[in-house]
Amino acid sequence: LITYSDFQRQMEITQQQLLRGRKGALPENVIQQLRNRVLNRMIAEELLYQESQKAGIKVAPDVIAKELEVIKGRFKDMAKYEEALKEMGVSEDGLKAQIERKVAVKEIIGKEIVSKIKITEEDAKAYFEKNTEKFRRPERVRARHILIKVGKDDGEEKKAEARKKLEAVKKKLLGGEDFAELAKTHSEGPSNTRGGDLGYFARGQMVKPFETVAFSLAPNEISEIVETQFGYHLIKVVDRQEQKDPTFEEIKSRLLRQMQNEKIQNELE
Repeated sequence: LITYSDFQRQMEITQQQLLRGRKGALPENVIQQLRNRVLNRMIAEELLYQESQKAGIKVAPDVIAKELEVIKGRFKDMAKYEEALKEMGVSEDGLKAQIERKVAVKEIIGKEIVSKIKITEEDAKAYFEKNTEKFRRPERVRARHILIKVGKDDGEEKKAEARKKLEAVKKKLLGGEDFAELAKTHSEGPSNTRGGDLGYFARGQMVKPFETVAFSLAPNEISEIVETQFGYHLIKVVDRQEQKDPTFEEIKSRLLRQMQNEKIQNELE
């Protein structure tokens, strides 16, 4: 049985997870997609649980207790744990019931699906040889940046002020100051807490002016000021990785897991 209150609670939990660390609300079209996804997931879980009960699967109390202790261990203290239960609108008995259902579903999946699926190394190798381009790692760079924001409606005076601010930062860089520390202090982008680190990215993942400059720099080279729709940037490339075609041995373990998971998902459907 899926109640409307259960559905509402799952929607709230899912929205909180998606909005973690962000302000505001999700757009209505995203919420509608989320409703469909959450409801379909709940229906699938309910059907699987019913199958587990038909198969006579019983979850031992000590298994539930052990899982409950694992959950409690994620919290700093019991007060935080109880606060989380309150936020989710569930009692500890309700949480135990959820654990029992999840363990039972896991057991029926293991018994009726996972145990019957065998992906051989020969299967994986044949797939790899037919789809080598899927495993190609494109050329990538890892870069840091310092951003001074400029809005699309800002006038020339505001733009000149932003550029001047970034030119002052570049002087500090040329004087030997650390790029990451200056990014933490001066950058107005969300990566500032990470010292401006954007991680690795391939072509097509950044706006074009930024990408063009980033891929033209050598490791440890700092760019001139770059203008994009977000404002003015200084870019420093930390590392470069050339395009690579991995061998089967290098990706064998990952490919076997991937094919196994895809087969399990198809059988679940």
